[in-house]
Amino acid sequence: MKERIAGIYIKEGQLPEIFGEDHASQIINLGGANLYSDVHGRIEAVENPQYIPGFWGKTEISNISVLVGENGVGKTTILNVFRSAYTRDGLPGENPISFIIERDTTVGVTYEVCDPRKFYTVYYTGHYESFSMEGNNDYYKDISISETMYEDIKFTTGNMAQLMLLADSYRIKRWIKFRAQPGVSKMLGKTALPVFERIKIKVHNDEKRFHDTSYNFRPFFEDILSSIKTEIGKTHERKFEELRDQEKLRDQKYDDEEYRIKLKYRIIESVVRKIILILEGTGNKYLEEGKIRNDWDIESVQYQKNESVKDKINWFLKNAYILYEKNKIYFPRREIMDFMSTLISCIPHSNKTKNWTEFYVNFEQAKEVIDAYDVFILAFKDHFVYDKDTPITFSVDRNLSSGEKNIYNLFSNFSNWYSDVLNGVDVDENRASIKTREFKNYIFLIDEGDVGFHPEWKKRFVNILIEFFSFLLSNKNVQLILTTHDPLTLSDIPKNNVSYLERIGDRTVIRPDLDQNSFGANITDLLKDAFFVKDGLIGDFAKSKINNIIQRLNTLTSSDLSDAERQTLSKEILLIGEPIIFNKLWSMYTERFEVPDSMRREYLKKQIEELQKDLNKLDRK
Repeated sequence: MKERIAGIYIKEGQLPEIFGEDHASQIINLGGANLYSDVHGRIEAVENPQYIPGFWGKTEISNISVLVGENGVGKTTILNVFRSAYTRDGLPGENPISFIIERDTTVGVTYEVCDPRKFYTVYYTGHYESFSMEGNNDYYKDISISETMYEDIKFTTGNMAQLMLLADSYRIKRWIKFRAQPGVSKMLGKTALPVFERIKIKVHNDEKRFHDTSYNFRPFFEDILSSIKTEIGKTHERKFEELRDQEKLRDQKYDDEEYRIKLKYRIIESVVRKIILILEGTGNKYLEEGKIRNDWDIESVQYQKNESVKDKINWFLKNAYILYEKNKIYFPRREIMDFMSTLISCIPHSNKTKNWTEFYVNFEQAKEVIDAYDVFILAFKDHFVYDKDTPITFSVDRNLSSGEKNIYNLFSNFSNWYSDVLNGVDVDENRASIKTREFKNYIFLIDEGDVGFHPEWKKRFVNILIEFFSFLLSNKNVQLILTTHDPLTLSDIPKNNVSYLERIGDRTVIRPDLDQNSFGANITDLLKDAFFVKDGLIGDFAKSKINNIIQRLNTLTSSDLSDAERQTLSKEILLIGEPIIFNKLWSMYTERFEVPDSMRREYLKKQIEELQKDLNKLDRK
């Protein structure tokens, strides 16, 4: 039985900041099987003549609706009330709106007014807003740019520049994961988003003091970290001797080998310190519970016979465990060693960065590193803190346009969110592991998701959304509610799926629809409606220029203007692209002033260009 939210019922007087003081109840229809209205306090339904079951194709999309209007009419505020539908415990909260939910049954369509507890709601906007983490709960998730950035850096200290670099790294990591998904290139089609061919990885070491790490583990960690420093020196000395014996000791060769040695051990130390951070973040519940098999310690022969740092780490991970409530909890040894090995395998043969904490990888290598880290960190989540802070950061040396960034942010944020759902993790303010529930019904609120897009991308926006959510959430019931003030998106949306919000005085009114159908409509025709652009389609600056030209032509004579002023006036007229306005003003000019040959030549060139365009159109038929 398929369900959808067919309308938003706003109780009387509940949203005065939008609809005015003591406003009547309002219903925003979303294009369901019925159209709804409030008749004397009773909701009545009439059949929606434009409703077509399966209209969005053989996809997971049950419906797409759009709230459209200029800035300030309340589109975002209406979406925001979804946040307050529930408390953080997932219980119904005080909400100024209710939802008209339709169900397709064997006997027809039924509906009821209720809260959308069978829907999991996800909100996204590309605008930077104030943080509002209290809105997240068991039925609602905010993955907007602001909230995502806050979650990325909220436990990190540093100056603003350091925090922004870290936020950029998390964003790039999400972009790479999204771009590498099967089917994404086909979905994007002609959008031509750049693929990052060269990615810089920086390896960090966070020196955390022991507070909550198990007492029995601390000597082993201290010895391993100390051994790293010792082994760097020995390895460096041995390699130096090898190169000298082979008579290959050149400055560049020496620098390259020194770089590779230092970077390798930097990676090993970083992974070890990350394990310590996870133990520290888990809290003190394992302080006494850390055990080593057979009560061995760092003086035991079994441990001391390990000569290399990697052997010591491997031995510790094999023999260390947590004894908690009679259960033995072991470290995810394979995942730890795989992550370490993946990073080390990406170390280049030559030093291109002049910094032994950094190295460059290609796109495929970056994806391998990200996948290995995700497996590594997820392996801890059942018994330790889910600490997503990574010991490595990513950066790219390519500047993206704002539109490209917005496309990447939109789709990668949704991909990353659903990856967390599938992996059963989410992170709250206390860094506790949460089992994220997987629902059958999802509603996605996308607030001006097309902001900054090139017009060609806006034309493809709805089609890409359908393809994206269909392969992201297969076998789910998906509904989209979009906001926009751009008519380019509307030509893909049926008329009764669009709600037009218009500000009149101090209140917003809901217009039932425009006089024409939106679906398949010519975008120019939509723009001509005064709802979108008041006082015509010409920019205000151009309009003021044209009005000034008209005023001068009506009031000035040839003696009032110098030759240079007359030439400037004629050049301004020649700039005008709208043919009717241009021809009329040029006619007025030639009647009043003598036109020099140079200006006549420019006029004739423009006429020839227009005629050539008409010929080209005929040739293409």
